[in-house]
Amino acid sequence: MKKAFFIILVLLLIGILYFLNQSGFFANIEITEEGKGPFQLVYQEYTGDYKNASMIIDQVYQALKDEKVEPLLGFGIYYDRPGKVKKEELKSDLGCILEKKDYGRIEHLEKKFNVKKFSRTNCIVASLPFNNQFSIMIGIVRVYPRLFKYLSQKGLKGGPVMEIYNIPEKKIIYIIPLKK
Repeated sequence: MKKAFFIILVLLLIGILYFLNQSGFFANIEITEEGKGPFQLVYQEYTGDYKNASMIIDQVYQALKDEKVEPLLGFGIYYDRPGKVKKEELKSDLGCILEKKDYGRIEHLEKKFNVKKFSRTNCIVASLPFNNQFSIMIGIVRVYPRLFKYLSQKGLKGGPVMEIYNIPEKKIIYIIPLKK
């Protein structure tokens, strides 16, 4: 009986470690300074708990699909830091990044959606594997503190954090535009 319990415990531990590994818990987080953009963003402004972000991004994605536009990248620009701002007052822009092939449709899309350009900007950048929703939670715990520490150590000032959800490449890209 003890042997069976031990085997089950070991298998459970292996399963948990595998899940954490797939979610990016053990991933190396490298921070670089590089230019990002330009991007054409189609989005919805949202005020409220960031835990609802994926639902809003999915709504924008579905609405774009109805317009025969199928973006590959989702994004969120998060203007406030949870813990410093009440959940119901957190501000964000949530949506999708247009593919270049759809740029000719921007004028049409502007009639139904919020559209703005994210110009090429010098940023600090990090990434994390994105294999499941738990990856987002791991990013909050592992990536954000490193990004803010990097800014502090280098004496840099950053803008709001942008997360790009790259489903085809299975990664989340974290971008903080640098302010002068």
